[in-house]
Parts: sequence; structure tokens; C-alpha cells
Amino acid sequence: MRYQPSGWAQYKVEELFYSFSGGTPSKSKPEYWRGDIPWVSSGEFNSDVINQGTEFITAAGLENSSAKLCRPGSVIVVVRSGILKHTLPVALSGRELAINQDIKAFDSGDEDLNRWLFLSLKNSAKEILGLNREGTTVQSVKYETLKEHQLAIPPLNEQRRILTMLEKLSSRVNAAQERLATIPRILKRFRQSVIDSSCAGTLTVDWRLKHNVEFQQLSGKLGSLARFIDYRGKTPRKANAGIPLITAKNIRPGYLSVEPREYIAENDYDAWMTRGFPNIGDVLITTEAPLGYVVHIDWTFKFALAQRVICLQFDKDIVFGPYAALVLQSTQFQAGLRDRATGTTVTGIKASRLKELSINFPSLDEQKEVVRRVDDLLKSANALEARYVKAKRHVDKLTQSILAKAFRGELVPQDPNDEPASVLLERVRQQRNGTCDTKVRSTTKRRRR
Repeated sequence: MRYQPSGWAQYKVEELFYSFSGGTPSKSKPEYWRGDIPWVSSGEFNSDVINQGTEFITAAGLENSSAKLCRPGSVIVVVRSGILKHTLPVALSGRELAINQDIKAFDSGDEDLNRWLFLSLKNSAKEILGLNREGTTVQSVKYETLKEHQLAIPPLNEQRRILTMLEKLSSRVNAAQERLATIPRILKRFRQSVIDSSCAGTLTVDWRLKHNVEFQQLSGKLGSLARFIDYRGKTPRKANAGIPLITAKNIRPGYLSVEPREYIAENDYDAWMTRGFPNIGDVLITTEAPLGYVVHIDWTFKFALAQRVICLQFDKDIVFGPYAALVLQSTQFQAGLRDRATGTTVTGIKASRLKELSINFPSLDEQKEVVRRVDDLLKSANALEARYVKAKRHVDKLTQSILAKAFRGELVPQDPNDEPASVLLERVRQQRNGTCDTKVRSTTKRRRR
């Protein structure tokens, strides 16, 4: 038995709420669609309050289907959708609207009580999903179990105090989330600025003064500076284990991702890698889907390359591989890459066009100094990003922590003079089959006329 604060009452949802399912008018009847009645489907739960979906139905569509109208302030819950594998979508209707058959609506006739159920379902979402998920491809939550959900309700005045406090705290959490959301964009701009500065020579002005050298930038076409190793044709059969296969999906801007994990059989390796073997210090660039992602090889494990990835092997007496990787990520080079790319649905660049692009580079010693300084700056950015991830994880959990505290009766002080919840809820329960049902049903009838 769960702890229940003094003055609180506990009821099953079905004791206090009228509930129903929605429906979908026939798609073969044009006269049922493009009306003025908002119709919401399970994939359109993108906020706590929903005013409309992407489609509208007519009064005829409502009258001739199992679709039903929800009063403003009703609680609507998705009970059948793949998203139920990890999330229970629940919201309040911001206006009168219709729902489809994958959604259930709950309405007590009382705005505060509806909002309390909404918060209770959000607070218990993990438990509900764990107990009530069914199906494999499409998940579902049992309607009966939702109706039997135990709703712990505080006295009316305490409930209002809790709701006021929740709104205040939620606004602070939202403000913190909005501020945190700016950090990835700032870090992205900072990283790109560092890369562009490194290629323009501004990052090593003091180094040149110290060593009394002029800024020298030699220019050359990529095809003359690097040996191109790419693989065409049908990729060898995939294996559950063997030689890791690096695809375009594994290459992210500046780093290698281990996902997705793909392999080719050991016996197929030599037959596939006939054009050459990548080495430490070489640079990989994607030529399609995605276009222009770059990483320099700093790992020692044996691997194979898939199509849409080119390995660039530079003359190490002239070009330092990690520096070349910075140049290929620069705004200037990426713009040239896009200008020479072709395709509409999928944009890509041929090796012959890629070879025509030019890159500039200073002396080998300065290239290495640039890379050292860039690494130091990016380490600082990475440390800040790690702090951001930790802070975001903490803030994202705050709302659930606040809800849990509210439903334990710990969010606001209790007042012994508050009327017990049982007194109010007995009145609501007695009226449920009268006032609430009449309101919902009469609203539906008015809309159908």
C-alpha cells in the first residue's frame, strides 16, 4: 500500500471520469474531410496542450464514423503506437477536437481534476508502460488498466497550491532547457571558427613571429597532393563478425562512430581491398549520404572501407594528414565541395570532381603546430560539451522528480483546515453519470448538427 498524505483520497479513474475512444472517418469519402473539426492522430502529440492535428474532418465525417469530440480540457492518451515502447504520450485538449481510434479521452467535467489526472499519468508513465505494454511491432496499453489507474487526489485547496507551484517550477525548468539548448549551437560555431582560423593562418601568428618565418601558403589540387583509394562495385557479403566495415554512416564530422557495427568476412578482405590499404595519418571523406564528412585515421585496428568513402593518402613530407583533415572541414572547402556536387534526391560528388578541388597549406612545421593548438582548443570545447550533457541530463530529470514529489505530498505545505478530498470527490462521483456525461454527449450532438 502506497503512503497517502493526510486528507488525500484515492479513486479509480473510471469512478470519476467519463472515457471513450475515437475513430477515423472513411478516407474514401472526400465529403468527410477538409472540414473545420480538428482531428488528432497518435503521431501528433508534440506538446502538453493540443489544439489541432494536421487534418480536419466535417460534421458528416463525425456523424458517420466512430470519431468523437473531446471537450476543451479533456485528457487524451495514446494507447496504440510504436512510441509506447519508451514513451506514454498524454496531453490536454486545448479546444474541442476529434480523436482517432488509437487515442482514449478522459473527462471528469472539472478542469482542475482533469489536469490532475494528466499530471498523474505523466508521473506514472514508466510504471504504466512496464505493466501494460502489449504487442511487438505496434505497442499498446490496455484501456481497462488505464481506467483502473489509482488516482491519488489532495484536498482542493492543496491541489490548487500544488498546481500553482508546478507551473512556477515548470517555467524555471523550461527556461533552463532553453538556455541549455543554445550551447550545442555555440559549440558548433566555435569549433568551425577554430577550424577556419587554423586554415587562414591566424591561429599561429605568434608562432611565426617567434620563429621569424613568413606565412607561406602553397596551393595544389587534391588529386595531385593525395592518392585516392576508393572502392566500387558490390560490397562483400556482410558477416556477424570479422573485419569491421567503415561506411559513410560511421564517419561523423571529425570523428569515427562505432555505430552502425558492420563486418565483412575475413576471407573476403583481400579480394575487396585491392586498391590499397589505409594507414594511420590518412584521411577519410564521404562522397554521398552524407556529403563531405571528414576524419583522419588515428586508430590501429584492421578495417575495410565501403563505397561512398574515399581514403586520401598524402605525401607526408609535404602535407600533415591531421592538418589536411582540418582543411577539408573548413567552410571554404566545404562550399567548393557542394558547388561541384550533383544529384537532387541524394547529393554526391564523383572522385574526378573531388580531385579538382584545391587546398592551401603552410610549411610542414606550421601545419603540426596548428594541429597541436587546434587539439588544445577542441579539448576545451569537448570538456564543456561533457558538462553540458551532464547538466542537460539533470535538468531533463527535474520535471519527473518534481512530479514525484508533488504526488508524495511534499511539494507544498499541507493545511489541516483544507476540506478533505473525499468530500469534494464524492460530489464529483455522484454527478459523473449526470453532469459530466451530459456535457460530453450534448457537446458531441451539437457539433454533429
